[in-house]
This record gives sequence, C-alpha cells and structure tokens, in this order.
Amino acid sequence: MTSIGEFAIGAVTLLALLMVIIDLIVLRTGSARMRYWSPWIWSLTLIVLVLTFLYLIFLFLTNDVSFLYVWSRSSSDLDAFYKLGSAYSGAGGSTLFTTILIALFAWYYIRSERRVSGHARTVDLVSFSVSLVIFGLAIILLLSNIFVPTDASRLVQFPNGFGLTPSLQTWEMVVHPPVVFLGYAACIVPFAGAAANLVTGRRETKNILPYARMAWLMITLGIGIGAWWSYYEVGWGGYWGWDPVETASLILWVFLTFYLHSARSDSGPGNESIGHQMIGMSLFIAVLFTIFVTRSGKVWLFAVHTYSASTPGDAGSRLISVLSGSQSVLVLFMMLLIAIIAMIVLAWWAKRYEMAKGRMMEPVPALATGMFLVCLIVLLLLLLKNTDASTTSNYLELTSKVPLVFAALSFALIVCMSYSRFGWKRTRTIILIIALAAVAGSIIGYVSGWDPFLTAAILIAIIGLVMGLMRLVASLTKVKRIRWRAVGSSVIHIGSMLVLIAYIVSTSFQSTPAAGDRTSINIGDTVHVDDYAISVQSLEKGSYVPTPSHSYNLVLTAHLTIAKGGTLLGDGSVITNYYYDDGNGTVTKVNGEVLVLNGVTEDLYLEFDQGASSDIVLSAKTVPMMNLLWAGAILLGLGGIMVIPYQKDERSKA
Repeated sequence: MTSIGEFAIGAVTLLALLMVIIDLIVLRTGSARMRYWSPWIWSLTLIVLVLTFLYLIFLFLTNDVSFLYVWSRSSSDLDAFYKLGSAYSGAGGSTLFTTILIALFAWYYIRSERRVSGHARTVDLVSFSVSLVIFGLAIILLLSNIFVPTDASRLVQFPNGFGLTPSLQTWEMVVHPPVVFLGYAACIVPFAGAAANLVTGRRETKNILPYARMAWLMITLGIGIGAWWSYYEVGWGGYWGWDPVETASLILWVFLTFYLHSARSDSGPGNESIGHQMIGMSLFIAVLFTIFVTRSGKVWLFAVHTYSASTPGDAGSRLISVLSGSQSVLVLFMMLLIAIIAMIVLAWWAKRYEMAKGRMMEPVPALATGMFLVCLIVLLLLLLKNTDASTTSNYLELTSKVPLVFAALSFALIVCMSYSRFGWKRTRTIILIIALAAVAGSIIGYVSGWDPFLTAAILIAIIGLVMGLMRLVASLTKVKRIRWRAVGSSVIHIGSMLVLIAYIVSTSFQSTPAAGDRTSINIGDTVHVDDYAISVQSLEKGSYVPTPSHSYNLVLTAHLTIAKGGTLLGDGSVITNYYYDDGNGTVTKVNGEVLVLNGVTEDLYLEFDQGASSDIVLSAKTVPMMNLLWAGAILLGLGGIMVIPYQKDERSKA
C-alpha cells in the first residue's frame, strides 16, 4: 500500500515534469496562457514539497519507526531537538530539504523578476532550467525510498528505533546541515541566470549577485560550524582533516568567491564575460559535485563523513560499485554530467554566434581571476588524485600544498587591492616588497628549521592583512558616506588572511610529547608537552545498558591533572569515551570526547583511548593560534552579512 509520503513525492515528480513541459511550451511558442499557469504550478509544487517535509518531521517527532528512514535515524528516547535534525541527517531527508530550498529561491527570483524585468524570455529560461533541476531531484527522491516500511526483523531487534549516531547528537549537527543546504540552494539562481544569459546574449548579472553572496555566506558559516564541531565535539584530531566532503565544500566556497570576484573584475556594468557566465553555471555544478562526494564517500579509501568502509578495489571499481549499487546516486551523477555538458555547449553557442561580447578584463584583476582558477584546479586534482590515499598521507599532502596555492592567491588579491587604491606605479613597488618578504621568509624558515615555503606564505598573508586593514580604514574615514558593502569586503579580506595565517601556524607548528602524539602511559604517570604537564590520576569504568539513543555499554572516564609551568590549570579535568563490548574480547569505540584548554596564544588538545590492561593511550598536543582562526572566521561571517543587501540601483540596471 502506497503511503502518504510516497504519494506526495510521486505528486512532486509529476508536478515537476508538468513544469518542464509548460516552460518548454512557453519557450517554443511564447504562449501567454501557459506563462500565466507556470507560477501557479510552481507554487503548488513548493506547497507539496513543504507538506511532504512537514509530514516527515511529524513521523520523526512521533517516532513512527514503521518507516525504515525514521527507524534507522531515530529512537523513542531521543531528544525532540535531535529528532528534528535526524529528519534531514540522511540522504533522502537532506535531498528533500535542499529541493524545497531550491524551489523557494527560484520561486522568489522568478516571481520578483517577472514584476520588474522586461526580459520575459530570460525569466522563462530561468524557470525552465530550475524545473529541470527539480525534476531530476524529484526522481532522486523517488529512488531514495524515504517512506518505505521497516522490515519485521529490524523491528524485533530494535523495536524503539536504531538511534542516531552519538557524534551527531549535538547542536552543531542540527544547525550545520540547514545552513549548508541554504548555501547549496542559493546557487541555483546564478546557475539558471547564467544559462539564460548565455542563450539570450544578456550580460547583466547584478540582480543575481545577492543570491551568490547569500550562498557564499551560508557556505562560509557551514564550514565554520563544521570546523567548530569537529574540534570541540569529536575526536577527529582537529578542526580540519581534508576529508573528501570537507575538500569538496571548500571547492564550492572557492567557486563562489571566484564568481563574486569575476563579477567585480569585469569592466563596467552589463559587460560580464562568457567566462563569468560559465562560472555562474559552475556554482550549481559544484553543488552537485559536493552532494555526490557526500553520498558516494565510499569511492575514497578514507571519508570520516561516511560511517561505513569503502568497497575493495581501485578507485574506478569503487566508483562503478557505488553507481551500480544506488540508483539515486547514479541519477545524481548523470545530473552532474548533464550540467557540465550544458555549460560547455551553451558557452560554445554564445561564443560561436557572438551573442555576448564582453570587454577584456584589465590585467591586474585578471591575475586574481587566474589565481582562483589555479586554486580550483589544484584542489580538484588533489581530491581526485588521492582517492586511493590513506587519511594520513592525504592530509599531509594537502596540508603542505594547498597553503602555498592560497598564499599565491593572497598575493594576487594584494596586487588587486593595491592597484585599486594606489595605481599601477605603486603596485609595482608593493610587488617588489612582497617578493623580498617571501625570499626573506624562506631564508628565516630554512635557518629556523621550519618549512621555508610555508614561512614565506605566512609573510605574504601578513602583508595581505595589513593591506586589508589599510583598505578598511580608508573605507571608514576617507569617504563622505560610508559604503558598508566596501567595508564588508575589507572585513572579508582581513578575515581570510587571519584564517590563512592561523591555519598554516596551527597545522605546521604543533607540539607533541617526546614519545609522540599518542603515548601509552600507566595510571599516575605524567606526560609533558611544551610547558604543560598532564597526569592521569584515575580511569573510571562504568557499565551501561544500551538504549535506542546510544549503542554503548561501557563508559571510560579519565581523570586528569593539568599544570603549566608549575601552575595548576585543571585539577579534576575529565574526558569520557563510550565503547561497545561484545563480550568476546572485542571492544569498539562508539564515541570519544576531547578536552580543549583554551589559551591566549595556543590550545592544549587532549583525547585518549583504551590501552592494554590499566594503561591508556593519551593523545596530547598544543595547537597555536586557534583564537586567531576563530576570530578570522567570525570576521568572514560579519563581512558576508555586510555585502548581502540588495541595492536599488542593482535592480534598476537589470
């Protein structure tokens, strides 16, 4: 018997197909009657999507485990707040939520543009592009089987639900996904708008930029919340591990930054180049790629975001296995390929018939655009190249190479800021200063035993930070009327430089005990790292009966005494880990806590695991400049908020 949810998703699929047909008829015939019905179908589709999602939330809140999706991600004793997060924590729920947001952004854009814009064909093309995307996502929803029933064997084993992974039972993991989904969805407008512009030959994208700015802000916040979660909540060893999902999200972030800079770089309003339109289409292609990486994490040998092991074989066989094993992932992969082909074909079409003649960018802004492109290529190559690499080797390679690319990008942005403020003559002097600083930094690094290239990268970022501060002061004091968008742009550049400096320092200059990061010690022993002395006073064991919301039956709590330079910092500090003991000698760690002692210039980062007999394996390290990293992330968010507002002059020029 078909459930209400299955019927609703089927209705969404039919409505999306109807939208595609109506929009196609409008494009072919210009029918005013069909154009009249199009917004009504849009609204009806959006309403059905929202009602379907509300129904899914209702199933989670009432813990209706007769549905497999609810059973696998919830339980009767799970807090209602986490039940809400569980609704979109899986592949099907996240796709449904993202589809709603995409439809909402597109509906609002199309509705507002039909009222103020005289370019009806452009709006019709946007509507057609988005309806195709929603139709594809609706098919994925159909194949995701969100509302299939739970088989009897599962209900017998876990009658109250299997429960939610403990590491996801945090406020960050309830907030993080919707923020990221908002960023994904906002990218649909630049994608569809760019496709329409390539077909019609229009060049104006001012009315699209606010959506790209919104997407940039949401992805920035999403990455920041995820980094905070992994640093403080889970024992992944830090805030960034170059996991495939993390790297794919960063690629999307760079694409968004690339798009916003390419719009500002083109010479004059209404002259955005074909390349800029291609970047606009690439935004949603990057979204599809990120979703694909998230849903097919088994393609990589390592993927901490995927709570299951990769399939055997090389990367190609693993990819084939993933595509053949999941029809929804296969459709998503096909959507990705179709979007890439459509972008190339439309760009060729626009160039072939000269429907869009953009002016050449000035040389200095073109430098930043080129560096963004290089950065994207490096990130993509490293992500795809390291499908067969271990977590450690992949982390080390990306940690050593990517900062250099971002340092080069910082150099390009410094040149652009200098050029816009001082002109080309002084910019040449600044380039010479940067070159000398880079050489000096390399020498200092080599003499000090540090990585000379990373030392040079830090100095370049410091120069970029100074330039950003000078630009901020100028935007606040040397104008009659403060332009908050210019202030926000300066704040973003300052935040970016702070994050880059803090990332290089915090990952490259950590300190660990002489015996290594993971040290096996007895109860009562002391481990030293820098000026810190960490003593393990006791290890408390507790037996627990597994419940639906947690699958552990053994809890280990380490009681620590922490001192720095002879001064007691934490007497009675505790770290708690959760394990499952199968009774046959196999003990599996279910969830681990971390203890972070925040200092002004550095953090002490501690975690432990069970060792032989009464021993424990203690992981201790100092992580410098974390406060600077979080400060930079906050500035990125504040700057992003400042640059979002939709100015009246932007709409009047559209």
